[in-house]
This record gives sequence, C-alpha cells and structure tokens, in this order.
Amino acid sequence: MEPEVSFIINPERETLDDIGVGRNELVLKCTDGLYKGRFFYVNTSSRGEIIGSGKPEQHDVTTYIENANLSLRHAKIQFLKESSLYLLSDLHSDTGTWIKVRETLLPGEPISIDSLYKIGNIIFSIREGEEVSLQSCIISLLKLENTTIPPYNSIEELFEINIESLQISPEQKIQLTTSLYEAKKLPRFLKSLVFHCDSFEFQAHYLDVTIGSDKNCDVVIPNLAPLQARISYRKPWHFLINENEGTHEVYRKLEDDEELPLFSGYFIKIGSLEFEASRFNVGRWSAQGNRPQMEDTDVICHNLFIFEELPLAYYAVYDGHGGHLCSEFLKEHLHYEIRQRLIDRHERTRDVMNTLRDTIIESFSIVDQKFYEKYPETSHSVGSACVACVIMGDRIITINLGDSRAVLCRNGRAINLSNDHKPDNPIEHERIKKFGGKVTLGRLQSRLAVSRAFGDFEYKLITTDGDPDQLHGPLVSIEPDISQIFINPQEDEFLLIACDGLFDAYTSQVAVNIIREKLIEMPVTEQDPNRVVRELVNEAIFQNRTNDNVTAILVNLNCGISSR
Repeated sequence: MEPEVSFIINPERETLDDIGVGRNELVLKCTDGLYKGRFFYVNTSSRGEIIGSGKPEQHDVTTYIENANLSLRHAKIQFLKESSLYLLSDLHSDTGTWIKVRETLLPGEPISIDSLYKIGNIIFSIREGEEVSLQSCIISLLKLENTTIPPYNSIEELFEINIESLQISPEQKIQLTTSLYEAKKLPRFLKSLVFHCDSFEFQAHYLDVTIGSDKNCDVVIPNLAPLQARISYRKPWHFLINENEGTHEVYRKLEDDEELPLFSGYFIKIGSLEFEASRFNVGRWSAQGNRPQMEDTDVICHNLFIFEELPLAYYAVYDGHGGHLCSEFLKEHLHYEIRQRLIDRHERTRDVMNTLRDTIIESFSIVDQKFYEKYPETSHSVGSACVACVIMGDRIITINLGDSRAVLCRNGRAINLSNDHKPDNPIEHERIKKFGGKVTLGRLQSRLAVSRAFGDFEYKLITTDGDPDQLHGPLVSIEPDISQIFINPQEDEFLLIACDGLFDAYTSQVAVNIIREKLIEMPVTEQDPNRVVRELVNEAIFQNRTNDNVTAILVNLNCGISSR
C-alpha cells in the first residue's frame, strides 16, 4: 500500500466535529429535461449564483438558461463562507422552485399548512381539517379488522388487552405488541390535513394514505409508479414520503423568502429542468465487451444522509462472476444496509471512524448471508468483487473486497487506494494454505480468480470432520480491507474506481495519464467526467485490450485541472 494510505484497523476516536469539512464546491447537474447531462459549478462569490432566462447584462443573471420555461430571474444560490452552507431561494418566479421529496435523516418532507406539493402533474395545497380521535381509527391502525377481540369501553382498555389470548400467530402477536407500544405514544386527538387540488381532495390523519397508479392505493393518480408516495403520521408531524425516488414525481415548492440549505444529494426543479446538487462532478460508464453477459453493476450516491450537515458520498463498482445475480443484489442492498445500520448507531457522531469501520464489516457479512438465504443454490457458484469509496469531509475511505481497484490522481501521480485480493497475493495465499486450500496458476482451487468476494459459498461453507486432508476454513473471505487517505485540496485531482477489466487493459498510472490528458483538453469548470470515462472504457474494449466487462466511475475532486 502507498505510504499516504493507511488501513483503518484500530482508529483513534474522532467526533464528528473532528472531521474536517474539506473542499466545499457544489455542482448542479441536469438530470431531467432539455439539458440532461449538462452541469455547472455554483458561483461562491458574494454575488451568488442567479439562474434565469434573462440576458446576463440586463438581469444580473450568472447562469443563463433558455428554452426551459424559466423566469428572467428564477432562483438564487448563495454560499455562506462562515458556515460553508449553500442557500437556495426562489426569486418570485412564475412557476416556482421545487425541491424533490426524498429520505434524508427524516423519512420524507414534513408537511406544513399552506405549502404546495406536487405529485405527478397535480399540485396540492394543504389546509387544516377536522379533528379526529385516535379511538375512531385505532382498530385500523393496529390492523385488527379481521381479529376477534374482547369488548372494550375506552381506548385505554384496549391498550391493556391480553395479547396472548388473541387467536393470531406468534409473529402477529409480536407485531401487535410493538404497534400497541407505539400507539400509546400518540395524541388522543389529531387535526387532520386536507390535500386539495382542482378536481378532488382527501384527508390524512393517523392512518397512512397511499398514492399511486395501483387501484389498491387510497388515492389513485394515473401515470405514476404503482406506489409513488405515502402520507404518514410520525409524531409530531405528518410526512410526505416518496416511495419511488427514482422518478421525477414528488416535490415541495419553496415558500416566498425561504432560504433552503442545499446539500449534496438534493434535487431541485426549476422550469422544465431538474438538477441534482453534489459536492463532486461524477461520471460513470460500463461496457459488456466480449463477454456473453454483463455481470458488473455500480452505485453513485452523492449523500447517504448519515449526518445533518456533512455529506457522506458512496461510489461503488461491483464486479460479478458466474452471473449477474450477486452484483445486482449488492447494488440493491449493500449501501442501504450500511446506511441503516449507521443511522441506528447513536455513537456515530461521537466515534465516527470506529463506528464506520465496524458497521461496514458487519454489513458486508449480513448482506453476504442475505444473498445466500435468497439464492441458497445459485450462491455457491456466483459471486462479486466490490470496491467502494466513501468520501467524507477531508478524507476518502476505500472499502475493498476482491480485485477491483480505486486509484487517486495526486498531481498526476497514481496512488492505489486498494490492494487486489488475488489468490497469489502472498497474504492471501498464506491464508488459503492455512485452511487447506491450493493456488494453481493464480487461481484458488484452480478455478476462482479472487480470494475475497461476496457469494462463492462453495468455498465458504466448509464442514470439518477432523480429517487433516479436508478443508478446515473458508477459502474465500468476506472481510474487506478498509483504508483512508486525506484529501490534499491543492494536489488531488480525481478518483478512479473500476473493475479489474479496466486494469487488465491499463496500469493505474497509464489510466491516470489518459484521464488527465482528456480532462486538460477541456476548459476548467467544463471538464466532463462522464465523457472522459466513457472514452476510457470504450477504448479499452474496442482496442481489444481486454475481453472482460468494464465498468468505471470517475470522480472529479475539483472544478478542473490545468496543464500548468
């Protein structure tokens, strides 16, 4: 490992306040609309970033966008140097500035009276409705409609019901015990909220309200996802929850004179355009190459929303083998598992690095086991490598399992942030031999080209009967290497995360050289990582440098590099 990179084994205790903020640029990339894929870096001067369709010299606009239904001066983003916050506000535009509803540290958007919300193409206003008693809907809330229960005169009597006497399954009894415990905390009376649009209205109180195109939803709206949104009461607020964040359908309109802190991972809609805000400009590309199927997947998540004001970015490449099932499973589950377990740990702000390390190791093992439980037969011969980079404040944390790789470009020099877990790696070879395995021609048991991976339970489910000639331990490990490097804001230029197919074609340094050359050809602030990584991957494939699938993510760590 490079001297700048250190393994995280027993890290010193660091609180969240000890974590440096690092370089704090903000880039807006268009994710929907006429200019999809285009981006710009937010102006951090005292003037701020003013977005609109008016001519810059006439309307003091800093980002001029035409043909997108924007007002002359539509929205403003102001950077506050003392707090490193970006504040978004609407400039009394004709159509408003909208923030996409998504899960952060809260499950969704707290609903407030007189606010406007958009679900699909329908705009709802909110007003206070009639008062509803908890007793009037407690049976539905506890899902007891089809259960025979003893008579009761008050809700307090119901709360003391003998659950063991009910004719329900043990699992239902456990669920009911939990539901009763939560219901006891609720207010006995609650003002309902009325959602009103031009053609209809509905109320929300204690019971969840589901919204979508499925006929079983409480509110059916065509052309949405089957279950698009949910209104849920979580004391003391009602929340609008976006159940399908991959769509562009659920928004809240910014209030007049509201200044919204704009964090990495937020989506905003202005006119006919949607933009995602992120700390880094990121591109990704993948190509199947000469393989019969695509076995790679990847994840780009600009903010896991673990901390209130410090974004935690997660960028990962999953290189499957034996099929695509394992890499697809990781894409759907791994970063969500890590996120949820981090949120559940109260010490995450008091001991950041130890909590992060322990959670990652735990999550890898749990997700691996879940994959086995879902695919008990297939998981024996199907697996996946994983390399992920978590960027938090002033550092990059690299998580590696297998032979994919993360590489940092520091002033033109390639720094490997991970070690390839190949069976002929001396450390890996020794572990395999210790458990009775063999490495032949660089392959474990003459077959597998990686020594650590998800899946591959053929080499993990080892039964020992005392025979010294039998295997006596897992040959494929699920324990990742976790390392960190501090970002040098003056010298660090970009981060490359890719599967081994790319590094079959190029050494780390050659890949870095190619990327730098392509970036430098573009003006600073206009260097497009998506274009560069697409060209890099396609050249590796079409110049016959590799026969493997190739997937790569390129993270620009600043607004641009120059040839100096």
